[in-house]
Amino acid sequence: MQYIIRRADIEDIPDLVRLRRIMFEDMGLGTKESNDLSDENTRKQLEGMIPNADLIGWVVIQEGRIIVSGAILFDQHLPSPLNPTGWIAYILNVAVEEPYQQKGIATHIMVIILN
Repeated sequence: MQYIIRRADIEDIPDLVRLRRIMFEDMGLGTKESNDLSDENTRKQLEGMIPNADLIGWVVIQEGRIIVSGAILFDQHLPSPLNPTGWIAYILNVAVEEPYQQKGIATHIMVIILN
């Protein structure tokens, strides 16, 4: 299968929210109501974070549809001897639609995020 992998942009927010919800549902987290609220709050935050590169995401597209996502978020903490800049990176939202799970696509996204 042919995949396209690219950086996520603001137009991808609905799919990023959808895949994030799939991730939480697959983990058995939340109720319909709490997931609905999370979806709305996530959409609002992403609208500010993606244009400012506060969150950097990637999407995998097959046949015009986003099927996988992954992101990295940087957080500023106080510096320490082991981390003199204080920057910490969090990998989040690595989510894969069910038909595409166990095919190594999420691993590929992780390699991109870590590089």
